[in-house]
Amino acid sequence: MSGGKNERRFPRARLRVPCRLRTSSKEPYKAGFLVDISASGIFVQTATRAEPGTAVEILVDLEEGSEPVQLDTTAVRLKQSHRAVKSVLQGGLALRINKAPERFFEQLVLLFDD
Repeated sequence: MSGGKNERRFPRARLRVPCRLRTSSKEPYKAGFLVDISASGIFVQTATRAEPGTAVEILVDLEEGSEPVQLDTTAVRLKQSHRAVKSVLQGGLALRINKAPERFFEQLVLLFDD
């Protein structure tokens, strides 16, 4: 029993970074925000829905003027907000990172050095 203690494998950072995501290469990208991130996963605030196990491609602009970083992820959990609070509390997707370029992890280290 954890006793309410946070026992995550990796430290997490809270942030708000615009991103785009899609669940199929045949779909257009949809908007979202990375709001929670660690070395193993991210939470994206979005109206996009994906069942656990679904592959999700994320594009993140880490630095202005540079090419976006592509993250290959898998949906772990779908968080839906009750319709009464949707205008102030948006749901989203908890995603496991399967593949990301080195520069994504380099930027992630900078988040935890602050």
